[in-house]
Amino acid sequence: MRIRSSFGARVALLSVALSGLVLLAFGATALALIRQMRLDSLDSDISARVHPALSQPPDPKRWPELERALRYSIGAGQQGTVVLLVRDREGQVQYRSAEWPKGLNAESLPLPGPGPQGDESRASKNPPEPGSGPDTQREPAPGPRRPPPKEPAFDGRARMRPSPPVFVTLTANARRWRVGVMGNQDITMAVAVEMGKFEAELRQTGAAFILALPVALLLIAAGGWLIVRRALRPIEALTRTAERITAKGLDQRIATAGSEAEFQRLITVFNQMMDRLQRSFEQALRFSADAAHELRTPLTILQGRLEGALHDAEDGSPLQRTFSELLDEVQRLKAVTQKLLLLSQADTGQLNLKLETFDLSAALKEMQEDMRAMAPGLRIDGDIPPDVRVAGDPTLLQQVLLNLATNAIKYTPDGGAVISRLTRDGATVRFSISNSYDGTAPLDPERAFSRFYRGDPSRNRKTEGVGLGLSLAREIARAHRGDLTIEGPRDGWVTFTLAIPGAD
Repeated sequence: MRIRSSFGARVALLSVALSGLVLLAFGATALALIRQMRLDSLDSDISARVHPALSQPPDPKRWPELERALRYSIGAGQQGTVVLLVRDREGQVQYRSAEWPKGLNAESLPLPGPGPQGDESRASKNPPEPGSGPDTQREPAPGPRRPPPKEPAFDGRARMRPSPPVFVTLTANARRWRVGVMGNQDITMAVAVEMGKFEAELRQTGAAFILALPVALLLIAAGGWLIVRRALRPIEALTRTAERITAKGLDQRIATAGSEAEFQRLITVFNQMMDRLQRSFEQALRFSADAAHELRTPLTILQGRLEGALHDAEDGSPLQRTFSELLDEVQRLKAVTQKLLLLSQADTGQLNLKLETFDLSAALKEMQEDMRAMAPGLRIDGDIPPDVRVAGDPTLLQQVLLNLATNAIKYTPDGGAVISRLTRDGATVRFSISNSYDGTAPLDPERAFSRFYRGDPSRNRKTEGVGLGLSLAREIARAHRGDLTIEGPRDGWVTFTLAIPGAD
């Protein structure tokens, strides 16, 4: 079985898929940026707290105090979260924290960047001018002699200026450490910060994003569904209008005001199509009504002339038989014309009903007597309670009963039965007529009420018809705010049920 897919559901799922990919990419990028920003903040904290110690002369007594200060300022006072390593200019370890990880080899740590140089560096940057060497003789300049410029005094604090730090992330003893290496010309310090808390915060951030992702996708799906439903309102209006279109509802139209520009042309084309259909259908109805109306007069005149000729003809003569056959055909044409006229009036809602209380029980008993006279070879039976009355047009309801009776006789095989039942269910009266069915004549329940449909295409039955009786009977039933339905063939029976409101 093929399951129909919803356009709105497909759009919502596509929105969720695309938004999910975008959110995942955004989340991964955001987590990477947050990690880098926190690393930069950690590196800045390490540099800010170590640089003052590097700007002073080295004093081994201060290293434990510096370690404790770093532990409380960066490691939240927890033992072993921040460790310190100090080496001198020759690489000898001057101080090492007791908790320094064994996996962090002091010799394997990166070296800090080049720091500021003393007088030697400044001297190397100012080479002597050409011709100013010791072997060069120079003439004294005329005029008073100026004293030679004084050499700049050596600033010992330049040796204490920290070099640019180097930061790396290393793994030791199954733990990750952020190691910052910095120093001056006398010492090199390495500060290692345990990253357990740092990575736990990152995992919490990632877990919060993962938990928020389904909620965001659900909101996106709901928003996409609402947007699609709003965008498809013109299509829904077209659907509802198309569902209301019947032979009596061809005047249905959709207003273009307030519709989106993309749908205005579709709505306009739909309304124009309905205009053409309405004109064509009304033209066909007028033709049927006008033709039926115009045929009634000549057929009535023809029937009168034939009846007169039949009366004047010699009894038993071939001419009398011919007139009799012609009169039967004229009467058949008159019946067809009358049915077409009633159907055209029903289609246009102009079927005039003269409502009054109608004794349905008495009418059905008369119908049974007529059926026994029309088909003496059939078993006619039924359960007809007395004094069941309905509110309706007696003439039209008689037409319905006649059509149902003739249809039952026509399709009941020889030796079969026709059974009638009359019941009342609250305010509704139900009359059902069932006839035995042997399957010889084809019967299509879906087309039984189609106009000019004949179950027996050979038209070789005892009571002939033109395929308009059942269609007219249903239109009359619906005009009385009721209906006519068919059930079967089932278990060798076909049942027609007429339901109309009962009389109070």
